[in-house]
Amino acid sequence: MWKPIALLVVMLAFACRDERTIVRTADVKITVADTATAVGAITQTVEANGGYVSGSHLWREGELLRAKLTMHVPSDKLTSTLTAIRSVANRIDDERIAVCVARASGPP
Repeated sequence: MWKPIALLVVMLAFACRDERTIVRTADVKITVADTATAVGAITQTVEANGGYVSGSHLWREGELLRAKLTMHVPSDKLTSTLTAIRSVANRIDDERIAVCVARASGPP
């Protein structure tokens, strides 16, 4: 029997096109059987896709180990990274993807 453990993953991806920056953000909340193993597997996937973990927080709620990760991956690797994260999950609790277009900073 696996214990329901929630793992919240926040990922940010950046890509440049012309003078605009396209920022794709994905927030995924998953339930996994083993939080420590899932954190390791997700971190390894992110790094293999050219990204990095910019923040993490692990804590206990009773017997449950919980984690929140903030990661950055190249925009062209976001979809494959999300697919890998989903494969670690016993259940997808929430998933949101947003796209924001901003003008690149610099001289006019």
